[in-house]
Amino acid sequence: MGLDSNMIVKTNDNSNTLYSTKYNQHFHDIKTGAIQESLTKHVIPSFDFHKDKKHLRILDICFGLGYNTFSTINYVLENGLDKKLEIFSPELDGEL
Repeated sequence: MGLDSNMIVKTNDNSNTLYSTKYNQHFHDIKTGAIQESLTKHVIPSFDFHKDKKHLRILDICFGLGYNTFSTINYVLENGLDKKLEIFSPELDGEL
């Protein structure tokens, strides 16, 4: 899958995603937006579920753009949360 097989697409929240010609689909829902999808599907539900924990270990299986990791760190900083994060993010595509 490399960068040459993906096209950059602007989503409705003004974040970018990629369209994979290999898989014939976008990496994120373009109507929701890449950042909003990351927040609403992954980050906020995880923090709600683990609200009492001070130390979070997160496994983010990556497919190229890092929005879940970025959104997690940004969410902690913007909300002034007292959390220690350990994020493991193996990447599927080394070219990205």
